[in-house]
This record gives sequence, C-alpha cells and structure tokens, in this order.
Amino acid sequence: MKRIFLILVLLIITVTGCSKPNFQLQFTDYPQIMNENESFTVEAKFLTFNAEAKDMKVILSIRELSSKKELYRKSIELSNKNQPFSFTGINLEKVSDNIYFELKLIKDGVFTVKTSTRSNPTLVANLHTNIITTYFEDTDSDGNALYAAWGNNLKEENDYYCALPYKPGYDGRVYQNFTKEYVKDRWVEVYYPKNEKYVYVQWEDVGPWNVYDPEYVFSTNDVRPYAERKREDTGWSGEVRKTNGAGLDISPEAMNYLGGDGYIKVNWRFVSWEEVQQNSRQDAPWLKDVSGSEINTQIFDMDNKKQRTNTLGEFK
Repeated sequence: MKRIFLILVLLIITVTGCSKPNFQLQFTDYPQIMNENESFTVEAKFLTFNAEAKDMKVILSIRELSSKKELYRKSIELSNKNQPFSFTGINLEKVSDNIYFELKLIKDGVFTVKTSTRSNPTLVANLHTNIITTYFEDTDSDGNALYAAWGNNLKEENDYYCALPYKPGYDGRVYQNFTKEYVKDRWVEVYYPKNEKYVYVQWEDVGPWNVYDPEYVFSTNDVRPYAERKREDTGWSGEVRKTNGAGLDISPEAMNYLGGDGYIKVNWRFVSWEEVQQNSRQDAPWLKDVSGSEINTQIFDMDNKKQRTNTLGEFK
C-alpha cells in the first residue's frame, strides 16, 4: 500500500507540474534612441501563454537606468493573448538619465511575470553643446593602417567615423550595460554652428584623450568632457600631459565636410539609423560604406528620389 501511495503522490506532483502556467513576454519594438518631447511606441507580444485567465493586464514602466526611478506607467487590458500589443503616444520630458522599459503581467489580479530591456538600454539623445572637436587619421605617418581601441582596422570602417572617450571593460568597468556591442558603430550627429552644417559619423574608436569618461558621453544634461574640465590628464600612455580640451574626434572626411580647420566647436548627439536615413540625401557620403549590421537589417530606400533634410535645414 505504501508503494502504491508513493506512486500516486508522484503522479499528482507530475501532473500538477505539467499544468503549471508558463508565461513569456518579449519586447518586439522600442526606441534605442529617445529624444525628449518626441512621441514613440513600445510593442510586445507573448511568446508562450498556456493558461486561461479571466482578466489579463500588462503594465509598462519606464525607469531611469541608474536609480531605477519610475518615470512613466501605463496599463492596458488584454482580450486576446495571441495578438501583439502596444503602448502608443508615449512622451517623456526632462529625462535626467538613460532609460529602460519594463513589462509586468497581472493575471486575475496576481503578478505573474516581468521582463525588461535593462540589459539593452535606451539612450536619451540630448545635445552635447559647444564641444571642442579635432580629427584623426586612419593611417600612421608611413601610410600603415591604424587599429582602433577595439582591434578594428579603421581603413575597413565607414570613412565617416568618430572617437568618444568610453571603452567598455576598461579596468573591468562597464557603464550602465553599455557594452562594446552596444556602442561600436553607433551613429552620431555632429552640427557645426559656425558653418550651419552637420554630418553623420559612426563611433569606431576611443578618445580623443580619455578611455573612460561615460558621465560625459552618456550625459543627458550636457556634462562637460573630463579633458575640458581638467586640461592635464594621464590619458592612454599613463604619463601626465596637457590636453586641448577636445571631447570628440572625427575623421578628416567628416571635418572637411563641415568645413572645419581641424579644431572646431560642435554640438553632437546620438541618433538612430532610422533618423540617419530620414535626414540624409541618397548620395550622402556617410551612407557609402556603413559599418556594422544596421545597414543589413534596414535597407536605405534608394528608390526615394526626394531630397532629404533634417530639423537644422538642408545639406550644404
């Protein structure tokens, strides 16, 4: 009898375990770059959902990356678990940190599952203003190819490249989950007020002076570069040296496009690949040899003959 009883208990446990509700939520679309006061949409879906529920509600929260402070919350009732769902018309103002999105499923009044984009956060693309900018070559004085901080050959990258002072993993540090995979090839819009011109470049190296200044690079309130705040710095070599205050390096092609003399002050911000396409002419030189995988996932519309402009005006 005891043996039969144990078999029945095991059978009950097995059946109960098999019928345990299993839920999985997945974000399908959300902004990688967010501009303040611009509306955007977040989309998601169920990957698995094998339990019946009378009432289902999904709550979207938007949180600051460092403090996890909640900036936004909205809930929607779901009538069909087989359909994707979305939160539209989201608009954030005065964001003081980069952000991530979080979804919670409430089933019959009980919290069931949570997922977030914290490991792949969203940049808040506020302007970095009046930044001293210089240029650097992709070859040395003998014409040999230079290799960037990530081991990449700059000759094989987009001719319109840039360097910013943040190297993920330096001294074992990674700032706010911004890994090499996240930052390399990232698009940057550079605007030169003196000539009223702008250019798009891709982040392919680290510099000009520092290797780890994330408080400036990812600032949402225009924090000044360390090289500007402290004109003497140890930099790459470990030796104390005087800096020229530059917080951005761009390629010679980008400097020439802006009409700069090699030492200029610009405004810059992170932008998405979609925004680059939207604001670029079809023959824009930074679209000729795009670095990374973005060009493979979203093809530039070469059939659209319309002149493209951005909020600052037409290309010069």
